[in-house]
Amino acid sequence: MQVTTGTGLGLTPIKKLVEQIAGTIATQSANQCTCFTVKLAIAPQLKNYENS
Repeated sequence: MQVTTGTGLGLTPIKKLVEQIAGTIATQSANQCTCFTVKLAIAPQLKNYENS
């Protein structure tokens, strides 16, 4: 198996964005595979939009 390195997927900006909109991001690794799970609320800030 060839091991390579790179700049990654840019997960830091994604994590910050997800957290800004009241979501979560998690990782799980097994058997040389990694799964990323992103959970978002349907409308976490709806009241703020209605009051603007």
